[in-house]
Amino acid sequence: MRRFFQSILCLALCLAPAVTALAVEEAPSPYADVSAEDTFYDAVSLVHEKGIMNGVGEGLFAPQHTTDRAALVTALWRLAGEPVVNYAMRFSDVAEDAWYAEAVRWAASAGIASGYDDMTFAPHDALTREQLCVMVYRYEQLMGGGFSGAWMFLLAYPDAMDVSDWAYEAVCWMSMHQLTTPTDAPLVPQGSVTRGGLAGVLAAYTQIASR
Repeated sequence: MRRFFQSILCLALCLAPAVTALAVEEAPSPYADVSAEDTFYDAVSLVHEKGIMNGVGEGLFAPQHTTDRAALVTALWRLAGEPVVNYAMRFSDVAEDAWYAEAVRWAASAGIASGYDDMTFAPHDALTREQLCVMVYRYEQLMGGGFSGAWMFLLAYPDAMDVSDWAYEAVCWMSMHQLTTPTDAPLVPQGSVTRGGLAGVLAAYTQIASR
């Protein structure tokens, strides 16, 4: 199972559509735009079944669409069991009645997402790959995981020098657990993440978290 999710991560994080040649008998897809031939089919099915990610309406998942910061914090909040926290948000661009407001409140209180210096959260900004790594890693730390003690290794990505300092530790952990693209391919840390790619990372992470 872990090897399967590693293979779909390599493809699902790419911006272009990708399909697999494997023909397997699958349950009907919950979304009209996700078929059993898609490399992200099992990942989308898993996050749907676990209630981690929902569709975009009208029976669609939009796997090739760019996802945003609000989508990730909401997914992690759901993965955590939708905790209710007493925390005064100061983000000027997060309305109290927004569908992602409680998720942002929790993420901010837990230190998973801190927002920007101008007191905004930018919920609808495209989620970058290094932001994805950081938020998932901080969630792992919240759950008692992550690096402990002294550690250091050089990332092998050809564009490793493009990884921001604040994201380096997180990218190392994600890479070590094979939750990112293979190290012989560019990471493109400031590149955007598709909804199918996010589903792939979260589905693979749940396999690690359940061990």
